[in-house]
Amino acid sequence: MDPTKFKLQYSHKWIDHPLQIITKINDRIINIDVSGKNEIIIDKTIKLDKGKHILSLEINGKNEANTSVDAQGNIVIDTLVTIKSLMIDEIEILPLMYNASYLQTFYINNSPDECLHKLTEIGYNGTWEFKIETPLYDWLLNILF
Repeated sequence: MDPTKFKLQYSHKWIDHPLQIITKINDRIINIDVSGKNEIIIDKTIKLDKGKHILSLEINGKNEANTSVDAQGNIVIDTLVTIKSLMIDEIEILPLMYNASYLQTFYINNSPDECLHKLTEIGYNGTWEFKIETPLYDWLLNILF
């Protein structure tokens, strides 16, 4: 097992009430946020076995009170979670999702039939997943070249 440093930064813009945001690596919970704070930074070092892993954000608790619409039904303001940065072992990883979209998936309401890719701004209940492998440097070389 090798220690792997994760640093995830996201913003949480909310109306009416905050969402519950659970951050996991594989099935291990590393953070639960119900604070409603605008800016969150999760900075953890975790021992991981060599192989495939999934970093996820599970977003729950969004309802109609979290979205304001005008008379025509257009969204005026919405509760959103925006992923701003994902660093692993001090390397910014988030831009990889634009080049290799298969690394990241958002499951709307946790349904495998309703998926979005290349998503950093989340306005639904569901789970955002980012797939990585360790050792990180070997994985990066395989992804980039």
